[in-house]
Amino acid sequence: MGEIPNFPAGTIVSYRVIAYDYAGNFAIEDNMGNLYVYTVISKFPTMLVPLIFIVVLVAIFMVKSKKL
Repeated sequence: MGEIPNFPAGTIVSYRVIAYDYAGNFAIEDNMGNLYVYTVISKFPTMLVPLIFIVVLVAIFMVKSKKL
């Protein structure tokens, strides 16, 4: 079992998976020679979720009230 540690937003992470068994055998998964790559993004502030929800509800209410 493995884990990639936390990195600051904007960090580009490249990795491959190497697995060993108890007999000493191993396997490498490196995306056919191209390492797996991703860019760390900043966390979405959870405080904004209720605000976004309220804004969407108000927008829906305004659109529906204009149709009446």
